[in-house]
Amino acid sequence: MRKLCQSPQRARRDPPITRITMLPRLLASDIPDPPSASDWRVLRALTGYRWVLAVALLAGYSTDSTEQLIDVMARGPFLGATVFSAITAIAATITLEMRRPGLAVQTAMHVGCDLLLVGVLVYATGGVVGGLGVLMMVPCVTASLLVNRRAAAFTAAFASVTLLVQEAYNGMTMRPEQDLLSGAMTAAGLLGILLFVVSLTANALAVRARRGEALARQVGGDLKSLARLNQTIVQRMRAGVIVLATDETVQTTNPAAQQLLKFTPDIHGQALAKCSPALAVRLAGWRGDPSADVPPIQSPDGRSIIPQFVRLGWAARQPLLIMLEDATAMVEQAQQMKLAALGRLSAGIAHEIRNPLAAITNAGQLLAESPTLPNDDRDLTRIIREHGKRIDAIVSDVLSLGSTHASAAQPLQLATWLEAVIGQYFEAISQADADIEMLAIPDTLVVDFDPLHLRRVLTNLWDNSRQHGQRDGQCRVALSAYQDGERVILNSIDDGPGVAEDTADKLFEPFYTSRRGGTGLGLFMARDLCAVNGAQLNLVTDSERPADAPDGAWMQISMRAHKANPGSTANAVETAA
Repeated sequence: MRKLCQSPQRARRDPPITRITMLPRLLASDIPDPPSASDWRVLRALTGYRWVLAVALLAGYSTDSTEQLIDVMARGPFLGATVFSAITAIAATITLEMRRPGLAVQTAMHVGCDLLLVGVLVYATGGVVGGLGVLMMVPCVTASLLVNRRAAAFTAAFASVTLLVQEAYNGMTMRPEQDLLSGAMTAAGLLGILLFVVSLTANALAVRARRGEALARQVGGDLKSLARLNQTIVQRMRAGVIVLATDETVQTTNPAAQQLLKFTPDIHGQALAKCSPALAVRLAGWRGDPSADVPPIQSPDGRSIIPQFVRLGWAARQPLLIMLEDATAMVEQAQQMKLAALGRLSAGIAHEIRNPLAAITNAGQLLAESPTLPNDDRDLTRIIREHGKRIDAIVSDVLSLGSTHASAAQPLQLATWLEAVIGQYFEAISQADADIEMLAIPDTLVVDFDPLHLRRVLTNLWDNSRQHGQRDGQCRVALSAYQDGERVILNSIDDGPGVAEDTADKLFEPFYTSRRGGTGLGLFMARDLCAVNGAQLNLVTDSERPADAPDGAWMQISMRAHKANPGSTANAVETAA
């Protein structure tokens, strides 16, 4: 009783497991899950072949034209096979469109029906000698393309046995007078061997093609991953990247290039000459001489950009890669590193120099107060005090290099504020030494700048003009300003001999000076103060100034214009006052 109760459950449970695990095992192991479109196309091609065969057999049977080509010895089985071919073609078309059942089940059904169909046709036409036995190759090759080697060999073996069995049956029923080992059996055996060879060869080629397809999918996936990685790297690069097509139109840009050159999002597809004429000129020069150094270009916000061109190919007209390096940022980074090193050094300098320096100056001052000191020795003590103050000033300047200048920027009405600063400047010096003249500066110019920082910058520029730009014992300085977009340009031009071309590049380097007794830190600190306030201090060289411009040192400060808002002008006037 227990076995009877268990057997129905085992009968309900075991067969589905057997069916599920055995049928997919017939498929080639390289066929992906789910099967690809190419695997289904093989079955569609077999279905199309079945349609052609069914139509040809039905047409030949209805017109009796088959009698001229083949010898139909059993018309009943021949007609049944023909009708069966048409029915299976219709059913296969429907199941292929639905893709149900799966590929494994449909492959077994298609191949089995075709082997049965060809076997009946071979029997109806008198055996292998009738010529239709070669149709066995089609289902065998189809099975070899979709199943593994063992299943392909099994299909070829089943087809060969089918041919031999029906040939033996034909020999006993239709040709009893012939020997079983006659030429018909030999032809059936040779056809079976041919089926084995064709099936295994097709299976080997299919396996190789399937492995190549799998490798191509893997390589394609790797290429897509690599493309996404490259795109992520390019998008996150600090250097600007521009890719030009063969017609020099912008194809790809990264955010760094868009920020440096102020490109708009609709820049792609436009000509480089329209987007950045200066960069197009550099590209034309590079094409003429790729080994020459490419001069930097100026960005819309005044930054210096160094372009580098790389040809993506070997032909003359190939896509180009343009790398944009922010030279201004590189210089600023180098300066920051230099300042950090100087800052660490300055702490030791302050301790090692200031303490003995204070003792020396104090001793010189006490010595000068002695009533018995001769006048000649008093002059020596004066020299000690003066040079002690000079050394103390140098130490103070070096210490300021390592300090961080916090900016307290506020709106300044430039014209009014400059008048006040010039008046305060002449309170500390003799007006006979310098003449500072304000040219036409509009009252509407309002800048965002720390007033203490800007005062130090201008005082340093005017002191340099008095020391290096005097003519006939007096220095004349002209101030002019105008607005250029979101920037306000302030020019300070003296009438001295100007700055030599060979020293222009070194002018803002720390500790560089052409004056005896100077520290060489004034212009360097002035540029640093401008950078803290979002401004740039530059020297306008002879090649950059207009033809009618006067001689002399031309220093230019590019500052941020104050964005107008209700009450901003009034606040700026109060600040200047």
